[in-house]
Amino acid sequence: MTSDVIISIHIPKTGGQTLRKIVNQNYPKECIFTCYPTNPRYSNFQDFVSMEKKERNKYRIFVGHVGFGTHELLQEPFSYFAMMREPVERVLSNYQHIIRNNPSFNGIQVSIAKFYESKRLLLDNFQTRMISGMKPLFGQCDENMYEKALENIEKYFSLVGLNEEFDKTVELLADIYGWQHTEQEKINITPNKMHMEDLEDEDRELIVLYNSLDMKLYDEMVKQFSDRWTQHNAP
Repeated sequence: MTSDVIISIHIPKTGGQTLRKIVNQNYPKECIFTCYPTNPRYSNFQDFVSMEKKERNKYRIFVGHVGFGTHELLQEPFSYFAMMREPVERVLSNYQHIIRNNPSFNGIQVSIAKFYESKRLLLDNFQTRMISGMKPLFGQCDENMYEKALENIEKYFSLVGLNEEFDKTVELLADIYGWQHTEQEKINITPNKMHMEDLEDEDRELIVLYNSLDMKLYDEMVKQFSDRWTQHNAP
C-alpha cells in the first residue's frame, strides 16, 4: 500500500460517485478531503489552503472534481488516479444530466448543436483537460494538451481506469492501494440513457469534432489498461 497522498480525479459522468463511495469505505473519514469547487455542499481548495499545516497533513486522499495540479498544494509525495469513459458516451451523459438538473433549461430538451452554443468546457475534450491540467479556452485545445496528459499519466498516475471496465478498475486500484472493501452498487446512473446510435449524424460529428483529443487519449488508455490487466492476471 502506497504511503503517498492520493489524488482521485473525478471526471464527470465516468462513475466517480460510485468510486467515491468505495474510497469512503477504505479510509477514515478524517483522512479524506472531498472537493467539488462549484458545489457549496463540499469543500474547495481555499478551505484546504486556509488550514493550519498540522490539519492539512491529516488528509491522505483527495477526491472530487479536481484536475492535475492539485499536488501543488501538498508538500508530500503523491500519486493520481482517474477513470475515463468513451468520449461520445460521456458527453451524451453529461448533456442529459445538465438538461435534467440545470434550472436554466427547466427540463426543456435542446439539440446537441444548441447545447454546444453554450461553450461549456465540459463538452470540449474535458477528460484530457483534467488529466493534463491545462485550461485553454473553448475550442482551443491542441496536440500539446494531449501530449501533456500522456506525460502526466506516465509520471504521476498509478492508474487510469475505464468506466466500461469499472469492476476491473476497482480490482486494480484495490491491489495498488490495499483496499479491502470494493463492493458498491452503482449510483448516479443516467435514466433513459442516450447512446451514439441514437444521434443524428451531424450531432455525432459535432461531439467528435470537440472531443478528438479525448478520443485519442481514451484509445491509448484502453490499450494501456488491457496491458495492465494482463500483467495483473499473469501467473
